[in-house]
Amino acid sequence: MNNKAIEERLSKQAKDALKARIRYERRFERELEKEIQRYREETPEFFRKSDREHKPRTILAEGDSWVRYSIGFAIPWHLPKIDDRNHVLNIASPGDTASEMLSGSNAAKLGRRIKMGPSRNRKFDVIFFSGGGNDLLGDGRFATFLRNYEDGMSPSELVNQSTLDAAFRCLSVHYINLIRLRDENSPNTLIYFNAYDFAPPTGKPACGFIGPWMRPHLEATGAPDRMFGEVVNYFLGQYASLLRQFIEHEGERLKVLDTQGTLNEREWSNEIHPTTAGFRKLAKVVQKQLEEDFP
Repeated sequence: MNNKAIEERLSKQAKDALKARIRYERRFERELEKEIQRYREETPEFFRKSDREHKPRTILAEGDSWVRYSIGFAIPWHLPKIDDRNHVLNIASPGDTASEMLSGSNAAKLGRRIKMGPSRNRKFDVIFFSGGGNDLLGDGRFATFLRNYEDGMSPSELVNQSTLDAAFRCLSVHYINLIRLRDENSPNTLIYFNAYDFAPPTGKPACGFIGPWMRPHLEATGAPDRMFGEVVNYFLGQYASLLRQFIEHEGERLKVLDTQGTLNEREWSNEIHPTTAGFRKLAKVVQKQLEEDFP
């Protein structure tokens, strides 16, 4: 195959991938509109039933694909099915970074939604927030946290801790903005931060064209395959540790969900997304926290 033919083939692949991504994004825009409309229609009946039978729990869900994944089957989708006391408004968009959600016009929009609450004269009990994964792993950023492998290196030594610490400091600016939006508009609302889980660096993309996010960068370090899972586990464990340190410093009504270590390898759909069964299992972790805070 000559160079021109190769270029034409690659150009077609790029165009096909772009078209697929556009269809994918439009699909989720339509889904989000339907979700908000459904929520508005169901809210009056939900409160009439809940006030009569048992105290409701109202949840505003914002975040990445762990909040809204394929046809909605992410963590918040399962919560009302696990317990009908849970009423969720899911305003997430897959692929979003924390920096996109918590700055500029998006932050202002989120602030208004928090202020409005689930209905007139009510405030959300919980803001379930999942953001940071795309900031750290998206667009090849995972490579910036890895060192080149040298004989005898441990998995933790392959991670550039100083770079991760610096990236988390940048993330924390956006987390602080989320807390500010809560404090200004609904100070008694709890914030649950998602800590994700130990994702397997299999190299498998999502939907056939998004990703992979980790394995190619791990391979580029020259490290042996047997280390890959341990490196990722250390990296994500450090993220959760930094997140816990952050909320301990920032005040009350903030919690990190204890999700890490929940899933087994069969409960992952690809490198960074669980299966529907996996998301349901993670939703049970959220449910346990809800029951502790709102018995």
